[in-house]
Amino acid sequence: MSLAPVLALAQYPFPSADDYCVAVEARKGFWRMQSTTYLEWTGRYTPTFIQGALSHWDLATIYPWFCVLTVVATLLAARAAISALAPRRLSQVELAATAVVATVVFIGRLPSPTEAFFWMTSAITYQWAIIVYLVWLALLVGIVGQERPGVGRGIAAVILTVLLPGFNEVLAPVVLMTIAGVVAVDRRRTGRSHSFLMWLLGMAVVSTVVSLAAPGNAIRSNSYPDIPSRHNLGFALIETGRQSVRFLADFASYPLLWVAAFAAWWWRGPRLDSSALRRGSRVGTAILVPVAVVYITLFPLYWEYGAVNHTGEGRTYNVTYFCFLATVVWAVGRVLDETSRRWPGLRARLQMSPALDLVMASALVALMVTAPGTVHAFRTLPQGPEYLAAQQARET
Repeated sequence: MSLAPVLALAQYPFPSADDYCVAVEARKGFWRMQSTTYLEWTGRYTPTFIQGALSHWDLATIYPWFCVLTVVATLLAARAAISALAPRRLSQVELAATAVVATVVFIGRLPSPTEAFFWMTSAITYQWAIIVYLVWLALLVGIVGQERPGVGRGIAAVILTVLLPGFNEVLAPVVLMTIAGVVAVDRRRTGRSHSFLMWLLGMAVVSTVVSLAAPGNAIRSNSYPDIPSRHNLGFALIETGRQSVRFLADFASYPLLWVAAFAAWWWRGPRLDSSALRRGSRVGTAILVPVAVVYITLFPLYWEYGAVNHTGEGRTYNVTYFCFLATVVWAVGRVLDETSRRWPGLRARLQMSPALDLVMASALVALMVTAPGTVHAFRTLPQGPEYLAAQQARET
């Protein structure tokens, strides 16, 4: 029910100015568009490639299908990641239910649903980066511990490793930290370096350099106002810290996130292995990781724009928000694991209450239906036909 209004709204979006600008560039030739964009505007080579391919169709015709596909792909990517990360094998029903809850939790407090699902240029650059990241993460988890990954899995991992850093600068450091962490975990388990994972790490580093070193990045950067706070390390470090506090204050007060995180632990949903952490450091690490990932993903924004973009961008905040949600679920699991270890009788007493499962499930459903994103989608839905008709008349 919570996803229904979002899927219904996907019938009414219409191309924006940026979409038409990209389509005009694509008319000059697909490969010419790739080179011109890289040299004169941006190093985000993956969205440029995808948009160039999509621009061969009539955008007004494919727009609703693209928006629906983005919502569905988010759900399927969440399912893939949950299946790979779950500490026990989940049934198809459990897996589907968990993926739906995870997707609703994500959409329910998303900083900018419009830029995530209903604006093609932004969705390709940011939301599809999240989708591809989740699929890539599932592939990496499947490779860990294998001497030689299957040919199909290996090829897919290579392709996605090359594509991911080219989506946007916000997710790029997360990609590098993820593959470096997977390499470290595999080495700790096996006592040696996994050659294929090391190759993937090298590819991720090279791809990140290729994206960030694009000549077009400097040209685009020079189009912004030249103010002292831009590319100012001191300002960026301090402002990112201040904005991180503001971000955490806004999004850590999301009740559905905490109920879902507790439910994931209670019902043994997805959680990462913490065996490598010393027991005394689990709680401290769990608290620091969500804060650190917020800071790292916000830093590029205030380094590049300085005080120009004071309150941030919804689309970049969407990526930070996704990383925050994922690390909170992990952190809650770590804290509750440590609590169960220190006070084993507490969980036993909770398990003696058969009503707890019902209460938790009811709370989840109630919070999903009343989540801000769900309520906003329901309220916006009646305006959809009128908006689409106005945009079609405008295009005509």
